Amino acid sequence: MGREYAQIYDYYYHNHFLFRLGHKRYQKAQPPIPLHEHGNMTEFVFLEKGTQSYQTIDEIYTVHQGEVFFTQPNEPHSTGILPEEISVLYYLIVDLCLISELDIFISENEYTKMDNYFRNIGSRIFKPSPHLTTALRRLLEIFIIPDMHFDTHIRNALSEVLISLSTPFIPGKDSHNGEIENSMSYIQNHLKEVIYVSELAQMENMSLSAFKKNFVRIAGIPPGEYILQEKIKKSKELLLSTRLSITEIAFEYGFSSSQYFATVFKRFCYMSPSQFRKVYCVSENLKSES
Repeated sequence: MGREYAQIYDYYYHNHFLFRLGHKRYQKAQPPIPLHEHGNMTEFVFLEKGTQSYQTIDEIYTVHQGEVFFTQPNEPHSTGILPEEISVLYYLIVDLCLISELDIFISENEYTKMDNYFRNIGSRIFKPSPHLTTALRRLLEIFIIPDMHFDTHIRNALSEVLISLSTPFIPGKDSHNGEIENSMSYIQNHLKEVIYVSELAQMENMSLSAFKKNFVRIAGIPPGEYILQEKIKKSKELLLSTRLSITEIAFEYGFSSSQYFATVFKRFCYMSPSQFRKVYCVSENLKSES
């Protein structure tokens, strides 16, 4: 996935904070993001690779590769008790009200279209135009290598990003989407077993390389990583709701040893299974496992 880094850039227009652009690449889980809000600003998180979980006051959302998660102004959100997972993501925190007052960024008609789109989208998670990735990279590059026309380039690039965010994704024909979704469903139903990627490919009548390529395109991560990720998610439920030992939970979800389970768990959750249980489990809520 490449080296790990975080790039963050702020942009001010006549001393008014207009937006923040961030680009992060995580090769291991990061500490959970605590509950916070961004005042009168809207946040968009675009998953370039991987998956992430986010939480508002009343619901938990899972965002996959190629999807955008957004929060409204003054809306508290976090990753809950979950860490930031292995992923590559962009985030844009922007004052859309100020944007609407400054027609140098987008026209009044474009703003009205964008505002209507987000008011009526009906979901916090959506697939944007495929041009969004290119638009975000262009905006990032302008910050990294500024020139004498910096402000003009920023205005043009931000306009492209906002228009791409509010342009619906229209899926093309792809004969492998159904097969990959079948495999993901199979994985969910067989997490307590040892699952071989080669067998999943055979079940869908695909070569191993084609299966892996299409799986990454749909799920955002390789199939082997997806299997481990889902096993770890389920194991966390047992850690918080039962008195099963770490070894018992490891074997419950098909890990060859408690040591391997702990290694994988720490990679995805930023802490060991025992630390996770100690931090997040309230002892009186534990129930005996018969």
